[in-house]
Amino acid sequence: MAKLKVLALAAFVFFGARTECAEAGQIRMRAREHYETMRITNKLGASSYVGFTNTINVWYEEPYRWSLGLAGSPLWAMLYAKSPLESYSSTIRLVHLGIESKFFPLPNIVNLFFKCGVFDAQLTSNGAAGQLRGHSFLGGLGYEWDLGGIGLAPEISLRWGRLADQTEVFGSAPAIGVHFYHAL
Repeated sequence: MAKLKVLALAAFVFFGARTECAEAGQIRMRAREHYETMRITNKLGASSYVGFTNTINVWYEEPYRWSLGLAGSPLWAMLYAKSPLESYSSTIRLVHLGIESKFFPLPNIVNLFFKCGVFDAQLTSNGAAGQLRGHSFLGGLGYEWDLGGIGLAPEISLRWGRLADQTEVFGSAPAIGVHFYHAL
């Protein structure tokens, strides 16, 4: 947890130094929906899970420049497998809680953004594996259109991590975010 605090402070200082000409920022809540494909590998083999998931962010945001804050994913969703590993159930819940940032490298030119995050992760299965904890990381790329105060942001993210019992997770998640800049 101490590493997450140091990383958050470093990211805040780095991104904060880049806002000399930015609009006034605010604390915002954002949400996005994903279709997630997650491959789980352990000493017994591998299995793939899919499903619709979500992420909620509460962060400080300089619109179309950068954001940094807390993220939780998924809050209400499960992932499903047709043929799970012996120690896992056919439905799992893989929760990530941590710090996420979003950065627009060319503000005022193009609304392309990069996203990254560091998370504590917990996989919950009704099988023999039970609950496994560890860490995960997120890297993503997207584009946000400004539609008169509403931001429409499709993105693709990769997530990878290591959990207890030599368990590794790797997945991709195309997502869509809708941001109400003047309403929330």
